[in-house]
Amino acid sequence: MRRNYAIDSARLLCSFLVICIHTPFPGIIGEGITSIARTAVPFFFIVSGYFYSYKKEQLLEPVRKVLCLIFEATLIYFVWVMFVLFLGKHDIWDYFREMISSKNICSFLVFNFSPLREHLWYLNALLYVYLFEIIVHRYRQERKIRLIVIPLLLIGISLGKYGFLFHFNPIEPFYFRNAYFVGIPFFEIGRFIKEKQEKICKYASFYFGIVFLFSMVFLLMEAGALKIRRLGAYGDIFLFTPLLAVTSFMLLLRVDMTKSKVMALVSKMGNRYSGYIYILQFITIDIIDKIQKISSKEIMGTWLTPILVFGATLILAVMYVSTKKFLFKNVYRDLNFIQRKRR
Repeated sequence: MRRNYAIDSARLLCSFLVICIHTPFPGIIGEGITSIARTAVPFFFIVSGYFYSYKKEQLLEPVRKVLCLIFEATLIYFVWVMFVLFLGKHDIWDYFREMISSKNICSFLVFNFSPLREHLWYLNALLYVYLFEIIVHRYRQERKIRLIVIPLLLIGISLGKYGFLFHFNPIEPFYFRNAYFVGIPFFEIGRFIKEKQEKICKYASFYFGIVFLFSMVFLLMEAGALKIRRLGAYGDIFLFTPLLAVTSFMLLLRVDMTKSKVMALVSKMGNRYSGYIYILQFITIDIIDKIQKISSKEIMGTWLTPILVFGATLILAVMYVSTKKFLFKNVYRDLNFIQRKRR
């Protein structure tokens, strides 16, 4: 399927919004931006669902790609965490034993939790979603599975932001931040949009714009009301998050950016680097946090922090991808040379 410039550009923006969650802007405005930014991960799942194909020759390709990303991310953060522990003169073996504890292993296998860095749950969840879709396709249940989308979303919201209504004590985030209550519902929404795109796009952009603004305003009101009453401190998804994610995606489908050279560049960056920005962001955050402690200058928690982290992580992602491409190219060339020599 041909890439969509607007969606790929939005992926770059969403990678920045995820950073805004982990290193938020200060003050009330920052809290509002963080509330909106929580739409980013659902948007990523919608994009994955939209571009997913049930064609036999393409069915396992997303699984292969996400497995490679999981392997890369795990290796990167394992090395990074060991390096940080070594510099801090901490007991590496204690950390390693805790990392492979039965609780962490169960949480990883069942709820997509990553003991290395929590944000890596997204990759594990995406893998589970792809495997789930293969099973769904195998038993021809593609349409029936949509019946569980709204119930799954409501269960996830009930366990997270609105757990207080059911007298839930604060629970571990992985109980509501996983493939079941985030990944599958939003992925299925993306598939539904793709299937019904022609009918949906008959509606004027004006209507989607109105709903988009409506959902954003009410999401901010919802977040503010929960904040005032000191409720909903846990959880990622508000009641209006799904509506905001869907309408923003629908608006992007109607935007033509193919004639803009600038947006073509931004789109290319989004397509190539947004995933690695998501993965590598905490390395940048750790480095900046360490610099702050050494220099005694306030860097984290300012208006420049998310922008600084995003810019530095983008550079890191470009360096990583370029290095990986260079190494693979040389390894492939050497292997070909060895094979020709043997002949």
